[in-house]
Amino acid sequence: MNRTWILGLLMGGWGLGLGAQNLDSGLKVQLDQAGLKYSATKSGNAQVVFTEADDRSQVVYLRGTADTLDGLSLREIWSVAGTLEPDPDPQVLLDLLSAGGDEALGAWNLEKADDGWLVYYSTKLPADMPGTNLRSVVETIADVTDRKEKALFATDDN
Repeated sequence: MNRTWILGLLMGGWGLGLGAQNLDSGLKVQLDQAGLKYSATKSGNAQVVFTEADDRSQVVYLRGTADTLDGLSLREIWSVAGTLEPDPDPQVLLDLLSAGGDEALGAWNLEKADDGWLVYYSTKLPADMPGTNLRSVVETIADVTDRKEKALFATDDN
């Protein structure tokens, strides 16, 4: 898929400030190796903005610090598709659960928000993966999420 990589946009309350200091050095190296331009959010995560060939865009986030599970260092990578109404259609929920099985990695998630249910796609992978693999993962997360955003919400807000 033809993509143009652009620097993450500074949007409402997000900036380089303290967040850039919270990104672990390994993540910075991986993003540089992957050739991904990124910015840091105030919460200390990295964000990468993809612009698709059809002028759609998608933001992918990478957790600035890794989690550890029995000595295995894991990093969460996610992208938001949109927000469902407070009482979503059960068929939409079933479709989200089913769609996750069609992808090579990741799963759809729902998180309660003030105005409904936040729909996002995420994965947790070894935090020390090579930059080239990281690029493939981030591209996949962006593509899967953007397709679902277009199908569910017919918007390009994320």
